Amino acid sequence: MSQRDISSFLNLGYFLDFEPSFSFPKFHSNGKFFNLNDNDLLEIAKNKIRKSFELCLSKNTGDHLVPISGGVDSRIILALMTEYIDPIKISTYTFGTKGSYDYEIGSAVAKHYGTKHKNFDLSEHQYNIDNLLFDSKCVSHQTLLFHNLPFSFYEKFYSGCSVWSGYMGDPLAGSHLPKKNIHDIEKAKNAFIQKNIFVRSKKILPLSDIDKSNILIDKSASALSLCENIDFRNRQLKYIYPHVCSNKINKIVMPFLEEEWVDFIINIGPKKRSDTNFYYKFALKDFKEAFSMPVKCKHGLNLDAPFTSVFLKRLLNILGSKLLTTKYLDKRVNYQDFNRRILQDNNFFALIKEVLGSIDSRKVIDFNAGGLLKEHLENPIYGDALIALASLEIHFLAKKNTRNV
Repeated sequence: MSQRDISSFLNLGYFLDFEPSFSFPKFHSNGKFFNLNDNDLLEIAKNKIRKSFELCLSKNTGDHLVPISGGVDSRIILALMTEYIDPIKISTYTFGTKGSYDYEIGSAVAKHYGTKHKNFDLSEHQYNIDNLLFDSKCVSHQTLLFHNLPFSFYEKFYSGCSVWSGYMGDPLAGSHLPKKNIHDIEKAKNAFIQKNIFVRSKKILPLSDIDKSNILIDKSASALSLCENIDFRNRQLKYIYPHVCSNKINKIVMPFLEEEWVDFIINIGPKKRSDTNFYYKFALKDFKEAFSMPVKCKHGLNLDAPFTSVFLKRLLNILGSKLLTTKYLDKRVNYQDFNRRILQDNNFFALIKEVLGSIDSRKVIDFNAGGLLKEHLENPIYGDALIALASLEIHFLAKKNTRNV
């Protein structure tokens, strides 16, 4: 593995040279829906999403699992499923950190509908090398570890279930459509890298080492802006997809990627896709009960909360983070506070120390990972870098074990 490949992982959190086996449907522009008014579009959306859902349902019988968060996509899927299946027959789960929007709102939504629900608090999960090696295989040795629900949980609790994912719901609806598009490919690639840096606390390898030729573009995706095109073809397929659609889950169901829906939502025009305006309007009109509850994207307020209220809530969150640094939890972040856990959890610290010792002993990169861990004890801000380094080494070890089998 080259330094350029490693640099992409230690900056972005995944390998840019990865080529997934999964591919998107075509994102062709057809202009069919550009000039329709909202009322007509809302009626079409109602029919399109149900046709897509029914097609998925016809191909996936048996038990159904909906991972539920504080977001819009998974809630639409759950609301749709309750139109066809009794909620007591639907399994749901939330995972992450207690107090986060995803964890708390997702749990409240499941309770409201009366599903068979479980909560998995990752801050209480005890990691070990064997489970992490297994998780590495589950994400094709491709992305950051420690952020997922451990994949052994699927085998333990949800073996045989069809897992209904909200993957690509809001990106297709316009959440990644830039306010001002970039038309120059080189500038767009540079903007993509800057926007998606994961490790910000410490520069392990320079950004200039990243091989930008691995940032691919789908030349046939005429319905997408250049920035969306780069995001979809790279981050969504190479980072998000391995996370949420593991190769160890037998049945992944993705209603938002059915051609019936894709062809519609990407062709309603950039104005309606901007800031997911139409998508949210559709969710509020067609799923009133589901969206009578708060959402993550509005900082714990309802989806129709006015801008001023959301702004004030966000401002309070920021002020809280500045004034209560040792106690404040950013509720928008579902994964763990690794800065604190490495410092306070002796078992987790020992695990990270062991893995970093392994990467240092093999001299994979010109960097003292163990030294950074010592720095962290004095100034606990390097959690992102330490998790990236540990994930990288576990992927190396998992690949080595696979070859030796």
